[in-house]
Amino acid sequence: MGFIQTIQKALQESLAAQQRAALAQILRQRASTMTFDDLRQLLSSPIGRGLGPMRIAEAFGAPSSEPSAAPVEPTHTSKPTAKAKKTGTKRKRGKAEAAAAKEQPGASGERKRKPTRAKKKATRKAAQKKAGRASAAPTNAAKPTPPGVSPEKRAEKDRYEAAVLAVIREAGDWIAAGDVRPRVGGNGEALRLALKRLAERGAIVRTGDRSKTRYKIADRAQ
Repeated sequence: MGFIQTIQKALQESLAAQQRAALAQILRQRASTMTFDDLRQLLSSPIGRGLGPMRIAEAFGAPSSEPSAAPVEPTHTSKPTAKAKKTGTKRKRGKAEAAAAKEQPGASGERKRKPTRAKKKATRKAAQKKAGRASAAPTNAAKPTPPGVSPEKRAEKDRYEAAVLAVIREAGDWIAAGDVRPRVGGNGEALRLALKRLAERGAIVRTGDRSKTRYKIADRAQ
């Protein structure tokens, strides 16, 4: 075969391939409206003679039936960083130190000893003795100033109560409130409150009721 014949044959094959590719593209565009009758007419016409060896999937662009293997992504095993290693080491060291501290005795090198029975008894007696001294304190000691009462008012009440107590002591026997008031002054309500406070403190004793009420200095206050 000569050179010209070879060129012509190659040109024909190239044109035929281009024609098949163009025809396949047209078929794909018209696939939604084309019927089998249209396809039969096309294959029997001179235009469709070159489509014989072409596959239908190639002509209509159908996906291949052979499953494509999914690409396997390489798995990267993350190595612990230097910071993570350091943190893990610190945690282990902290747990070990806590366990060792729990097992070891106190800072003085000796375990804390439980108080003995004799020490407990001595402590209990000391507390009872202290409570007894507190209860034996004089009942006529000056009371703390109640909230809302000025120190001047409290001092005035103390002076008034002292004057009432002095009058009752001088009487030496039972005395009525009516006999105390002319000597100390003040109104009846102030005298009644002073006598009540003195009786509550144990400085004086009271007997009778209403108009027969009498007051006397307490034995221990004499």
